[in-house]
Amino acid sequence: MKKQCLPWFLLALLLAGCAGHQPKHATSQIPGLTNTSLHILADNTRHLPRKGTFDWGVSYFQIDNELKVDLAVLNDRVHAALLRELTTSKHFTLQKANPQYLVGYAVAAGDNIDEKSLNDAYGEDLKVPAKNPGTSLKYKRGVLIVDIINARTKHLLWRGAIGAAVDMNVSEEQKQQRIRAAVAELLKHFPKA
Repeated sequence: MKKQCLPWFLLALLLAGCAGHQPKHATSQIPGLTNTSLHILADNTRHLPRKGTFDWGVSYFQIDNELKVDLAVLNDRVHAALLRELTTSKHFTLQKANPQYLVGYAVAAGDNIDEKSLNDAYGEDLKVPAKNPGTSLKYKRGVLIVDIINARTKHLLWRGAIGAAVDMNVSEEQKQQRIRAAVAELLKHFPKA
């Protein structure tokens, strides 16, 4: 199930005040990205996976039209980068039938996107960790978000976001390398096997 809104490119800030919210993490330098920030949400009331089987969940894009991004190409790049990191670095196995986990991702840029918009893309079944009172989530500038969801219970177990200002004046190969580097940096903060 995919939901595509507007077109992309920028990457930015996420998560404030949820169960298991961790402070901002330092990030490695990624060529073509500036002012990089990383935010992690982990539901500490649930078992966080260290390995297992997964299938793809929702991919969600909300991007300003004037950025003129080919969403199919962007989707393929994010998908390939996640598959590579999950299977080589995190010891997960892609399995279409009865996976333990669903891996979803979102890319937002330009207009603000809030937590409700992202969660609504999954439908009514998604169970999100309780937030601290008075906190709300706004994605500004742009952001790459990765979710790990228990496929059976539909509980959001882990959400990571990496954001930055993005230089669009680079080659297609550099864009691909940048997405791979951003996904690798984000998943460095996912539990190790």
